[in-house]
Amino acid sequence: METHHIVPVAKGGRDDIENLMHLHTMCHKQLHNTKLKA
Repeated sequence: METHHIVPVAKGGRDDIENLMHLHTMCHKQLHNTKLKA
């Protein structure tokens, strides 16, 4: 499992629980490699 920032830190996202979601490693990779929205 990995933790994903819904709003990236580079775009002003924070480490608050409301901005984080847990994803399976492959799902996290797929999310970053496509235009999927969290």
